[in-house]
Formats: sequence, C-alpha cells, structure tokens
Amino acid sequence: MLKRYNPDVKFVVELFPKLGVTDFTSHIATIQQSKADLLMCSFWSGDATINHEAGAAVGLFKNMKGVFTTAVACTTR
Repeated sequence: MLKRYNPDVKFVVELFPKLGVTDFTSHIATIQQSKADLLMCSFWSGDATINHEAGAAVGLFKNMKGVFTTAVACTTR
C-alpha cells in the first residue's frame, strides 16, 4: 500500500527476530547500519518497550523516525 501512495519509497531491510528473544542488539545495529529514514515496528507488549528503549539508548532515533503500530508504555532516556 505504501508503494501505491509513495512509489519512490525504498525498503532497505526487513528483520524478524525469533519469538521470545529479548536482546535486540544485533537487530538494532543492522537497522542503524541501514541508514534508513524510518523504522516501522510492529512489536507489541514488552518486546516493543525493550526494543524502543534499547534503540533510544544507542541514539537510534536521532537520525531516524520511528513508527510503532501498537500502543505501549515506552520511555526514552
């Protein structure tokens, strides 16, 4: 659908962590290295919080916007 409304969009990386994984360090590093403008994340519950806080801790959102498809309580430090 995104390509329909924005045909110039380019997907640079897709990641699917295994269920139950709580260390997203390698995924976050891959996302940073991709130099993407936007991160779309559909994690939910605790996974979303862990991923968001780990990304924020290493400055992931300084140069990249984040779109999270679920509502959870996340804090950015």
